[in-house]
Amino acid sequence: MGRFKGWLRLPEDDPAQALHVEIDLDEERIAIRSDAGVEIGSWPLAEVGVHAEDDGFRLRVEGEHVVLTTEDDGRFALALGMAAGSPRLRRLMGAALRSSG
Repeated sequence: MGRFKGWLRLPEDDPAQALHVEIDLDEERIAIRSDAGVEIGSWPLAEVGVHAEDDGFRLRVEGEHVVLTTEDDGRFALALGMAAGSPRLRRLMGAALRSSG
């Protein structure tokens, strides 16, 4: 489904302090690792709650909440199978669909 670059932070943290990460997404799992290649975590998608917000994607993993933003939020949302989001995210999803077609 894809490899993405992005930023990960706790909801209460300043976005400027977010950790730069790489996200590997396939049909069954999401894996997140730091730029240095250190694995932060790998989880079955069925165990990860994802909700799109204006400031990024809220992930609920193992009872914790984190905020993930990517360099290509539209393509990331499509890869996750999201059908809705904020007007900004819907525009990005539409642009991603047009560019892949």
